[in-house]
This record gives sequence, C-alpha cells and structure tokens, in this order.
Amino acid sequence: MILALKAQLKSVFANYLAARKVHALYKNEILPQSILSLKSDQSSYTQGDVTFEKVIGTYLRLIRFEDQFVESEARLASLESELEKILGRDFKVGDM
Repeated sequence: MILALKAQLKSVFANYLAARKVHALYKNEILPQSILSLKSDQSSYTQGDVTFEKVIGTYLRLIRFEDQFVESEARLASLESELEKILGRDFKVGDM
C-alpha cells in the first residue's frame, strides 16, 4: 500500500512539474509574444502593409493560446488537488 502510494505521488508530482512548465511557457513566452504579434499586425494593417485576414488570423491564434493557457491553469489546479488528496493536507511547492 505504501509503495503504491509513493509511486502514485511520484507520478502525480512529475505531471505537476510538467504542467507548471507548460503554464509558465504560456504565461511568460507564448501569450506575450502573441500579443506583440497582434499589435504589430494591427499597426501594419493601418499602414496597409498586411491584410485584414492576417490580423484576424493572428487574433484567432491569440484566442486559441489564451484558451490553452486557461486549460493549463485548470490542469495545474487539478494536479494540485490530486497531490493534496494523496498527502492529506494542503500542497505547497516547497513540500516536495
């Protein structure tokens, strides 16, 4: 029983660490870059350098990335909850 619990904890924690990396990637790199791309395309559109379709495509990509970011937050919260269930107490990153 204890070995199975340890294995489960190890597996869930590994998934949690991976989910944190994905979440940080969206938060710190993908979303900021997508916002900059949209602003750039909007500016270029007003100058006649890009088409309206390009601006819309960039905007739709940003929306998709925002949706994936929210999904990554939900996954992170779910894994934190799972860790708390295994540990029987609140989970804090420094615990592991």
